[in-house]
Amino acid sequence: MSPTLISRRIFLLGLSALALEACCKGNSPGPSSLSLARKALDLEPMFHARREYFRSKNISSEMMKDFYLHRNFEAIQELVRRQESDIIRGIIREGDFRVSSLALDTLAFSSDACTDKLFEQMIKGSEFEESIATLTLCQRAYNQQTQSGYISNTIKQLIGNVRGGVYPFIDGALKQCRDYMALITYNQASPALNPFNNWVIDEPFILTAFFRQPFVLRDLNQRLSSGQVILWDIGCSIGQNAISTLIHLREELPDSPVHIIGTDINPYLLAYARRGLFELDAPSLLSLRGSELQKDIEIIKAHFQNQGWPLSHLDRYLRPFVRALDGKTIYQTRQSAAQHLEFAYDDITDKDNSIIPDKSIGAAFYFNVHYLLPEREAVKALWKIKEKLKPGALLYVQDPNLASSRHQFETVFGPPINILHGNLDIETVLVFRIDN
Repeated sequence: MSPTLISRRIFLLGLSALALEACCKGNSPGPSSLSLARKALDLEPMFHARREYFRSKNISSEMMKDFYLHRNFEAIQELVRRQESDIIRGIIREGDFRVSSLALDTLAFSSDACTDKLFEQMIKGSEFEESIATLTLCQRAYNQQTQSGYISNTIKQLIGNVRGGVYPFIDGALKQCRDYMALITYNQASPALNPFNNWVIDEPFILTAFFRQPFVLRDLNQRLSSGQVILWDIGCSIGQNAISTLIHLREELPDSPVHIIGTDINPYLLAYARRGLFELDAPSLLSLRGSELQKDIEIIKAHFQNQGWPLSHLDRYLRPFVRALDGKTIYQTRQSAAQHLEFAYDDITDKDNSIIPDKSIGAAFYFNVHYLLPEREAVKALWKIKEKLKPGALLYVQDPNLASSRHQFETVFGPPINILHGNLDIETVLVFRIDN
């Protein structure tokens, strides 16, 4: 993370603390809470600002606010100040994950007096709200512990309430947050990281998209043998690649049962992956690489058209519904598709602990994870991956530092059986077949 971005984050969080310190004193004149909710949920200004930046590399300071969702943040901040708990829960539950994470971050850093009630209400909400609220509590406790050396009595009490029976996995959630924050800390000085950070969820750790590499999916379905396929998506992020793979294989190989396991070290992203909710009119996370940005729905439609599938088949996998707060159509993974998807925490560098049984995986994706790891941990990760792949399994590897890391992959997996090339050099994918 660059010093500029760190300063930007500290400045905004400072403003948040100052503004929220005076909260709970009654509503002030201004826009209605519903109009603030619509402003908080609106991603179109961000889409426009990012498109202009990648076209001209020069945008105004006002547009830069939209680029980093500052206006969305200000709207959420005011909703927290007004104690609009139902609206905030709606934003967290049904907002695009970028906006939802802004709301979580505002709660995590605002004053205790203003957010106790909101936290307690969230913890008593739906399963998604309970899990994400628990993680936010852990994040807040972690921030207090590392910055001040202690955890406030308020947070201890709330964590105690969770530990008391609402969500007994609190210790595991704390460990997951510590592991993830340790990874972020290691990578803060890395020049290879994408400089665009988004509060609780940092974009270097969410590089994913629907049908991000169609040439990989085509190669995969051509090489797979008949029978059940268990595929491991390592570093699954919010699950878009896993869902895309499921759609592709179900459409191309309808007689082959498919089960996809997505793992990640980021507990926030896993919560969003399990939620399976997507705002398809939002800009694709990976469309930032070009001068013309695409929205997720455009990428999905293009892939369906290229494959010759009826677009109506999308309804088999993603269910559209109208979001109550702003009337926008968003999509959620259908239960009939979700039953073939599993998202779980797994530290790829921890050889002794894993949710993946040895010799159980028939195919795996290892995309843009390796370069984020310290060298010693990266090598350990490769040996762990090999242990999980059964003989004859396929492994697809992509790494932006492939020129320097390729020898590590070949030392563990042998020479690749194929090399796939995308539109950019960094999209090169090595394909390995596991012999033993």
